[in-house]
Amino acid sequence: MATGSILSLLSGNTAIADADLFYHSDESEVASGDRSKKATAADIRLYMLNGPSVQGNMTVSGNVTVSGTFTVKGDITPQGNVIVSGNITGPALEGYSETVALGTFATGAGGLNLTCDCSAANIFAVNVASATGNIDQVKFTNPATGGRSTAITLYVVQGTGTARTIDWFGTSGSEMLWAGGSGNAPTLTTGLSAVDVFTFLTVSGTTNVTGTTWAGFVGGKAFS
Repeated sequence: MATGSILSLLSGNTAIADADLFYHSDESEVASGDRSKKATAADIRLYMLNGPSVQGNMTVSGNVTVSGTFTVKGDITPQGNVIVSGNITGPALEGYSETVALGTFATGAGGLNLTCDCSAANIFAVNVASATGNIDQVKFTNPATGGRSTAITLYVVQGTGTARTIDWFGTSGSEMLWAGGSGNAPTLTTGLSAVDVFTFLTVSGTTNVTGTTWAGFVGGKAFS
């Protein structure tokens, strides 16, 4: 396939076959719908391994998974998911949102656990009214590794019944550090439907705040 050519895939195909692939030498061939220059599945695999580059804007109507280098010198407008296993450098993000997951409650070692899976989201809604009792420990699972950081925000809501508490220092939970020492660890606001917000940060491969130890911050309490 010629260097700088524009690779096109027919829409609606879930697997790459030679008959699905063709390329254009310039934009006029794109506009005319010319499909005379055939590519092969081997071409696209080689092209992707060499790090494709898009000179203009790119609109994606499905999902894109990138495991190597993908350079875009215009805008990317995804209408599905973009899954990147490497780094994204220098993006200007507009109108983005973040996934919110639910913290889960389960009885295990050390009592009633609140567990938040960092691979699912970075923001967790925690309705403590749905817990069967006070929360004995908090576990953050699957944080980033390899010298990367993970930040988790808990949006904690009390119910309209019995107020719940959280023990940040449960023996089987993730280790929490608070500015000024453990005596400054926050308590939950106990008012009906009260909202408290807490953020936790960990950096793998560092001292003190490591992948299993988290620095805690009070974003705000008693929102109403």
